Amino acid sequence: MLSLFLLILWACPVVLSLVITDDTTTERSTVVDLGYVKYLGNHTRTWPNTVSYLGIPYAEPPVGGRRYRAPLPLDTGRITRETNGEIIDAKSYPDFCIQGAISTGQQISDIYRALP
Repeated sequence: MLSLFLLILWACPVVLSLVITDDTTTERSTVVDLGYVKYLGNHTRTWPNTVSYLGIPYAEPPVGGRRYRAPLPLDTGRITRETNGEIIDAKSYPDFCIQGAISTGQQISDIYRALP
């Protein structure tokens, strides 16, 4: 009886992993259409029935003269043009911008100068 229980206990994760890793079902169920772009998410094994979408922008990046300013709304038209209707892989975070260490007073004074 114990060996039957152990066999069932061993077989259940194998069967479940085969169900979860079915590529056609998984990809279709994890693509979300926001109207201007489609994102491919990632099923998590930690939380069943949960899909994570990583690195989705919510505002325009603070570059150039917009640095240290209030965020601007996301330009969805720009995102649509850049993706050309392709599905964006949001299974992992995109590359991040490396920031230098704040070791001089120059960078800190730039922050204060930019504040209204």
